Amino acid sequence: MAKPVTARAFIADIGNSCIKIACFSGSRPLFLERFYYAGNSANAAARAALLLAKKGAACVAMGSVNRRASQALVSQVKKKRIAIVRASKKNRGAIASRYCCAAIGMDRYANIIGVRHAYREKNLIVLDCGTALTVDIIEKNDHIGGFIVPGGQTLLDALYDRTDALPRVMVSQRQPIIGATTHEAIRSGCALQFQGGVREILSFIRTQRKKPFSVVVTGGGAHLVKNLGVSVRVDPYLTCRGIALLASSPRRSHVRECPP
Repeated sequence: MAKPVTARAFIADIGNSCIKIACFSGSRPLFLERFYYAGNSANAAARAALLLAKKGAACVAMGSVNRRASQALVSQVKKKRIAIVRASKKNRGAIASRYCCAAIGMDRYANIIGVRHAYREKNLIVLDCGTALTVDIIEKNDHIGGFIVPGGQTLLDALYDRTDALPRVMVSQRQPIIGATTHEAIRSGCALQFQGGVREILSFIRTQRKKPFSVVVTGGGAHLVKNLGVSVRVDPYLTCRGIALLASSPRRSHVRECPP
């Protein structure tokens, strides 16, 4: 007997640096592609919409923290006659948050929902390594809060933008070394600063909350925190999973506010 065909779900995660397009068959991820802006979000949106059309998408669930890129993608997707379902903070669920829900970016919101859905019985720390590093703490069904700091590439860009003679350096997956060139000194120095900051944040959380946590890492800079000496699980699809959940059931908010 032939197996039943599971419908594919397409997700668009519109961030500050790129548009991510993911596809799932049920809960199984099929692919994830990134379209970086490089100063031109309209071009990235056109390429993302073309991929959706080539893959036969009839509908795409969309979550965004970048209004300009979001508008560009909506325009391109409509030209391809692909329906859009937007992720909404008004969807079903019951996670309490000490954060003002209106102030939580859609990416963090999706991470909270996605990680809680995938890891129901654990106290969790989510590290989303993008343009900014966002850290969110979830204890059972409570979102305790978190931290926002510059991402790995943002540190490098800030050094270039605020100095006259230092070169532009791109983030790398190579391990830090003692720099024998200016380029290597910047790359390794910023990598160590970033990793040290993450390590200190994790230590601070465990000291303050006095309980063990599982750490889940997502985002394009996830490789920067894989070698911190702590056990982490890398889940590149986490934000997209959360967007899918927030676009799937317009009944009740996944996250409700609670007093501090």
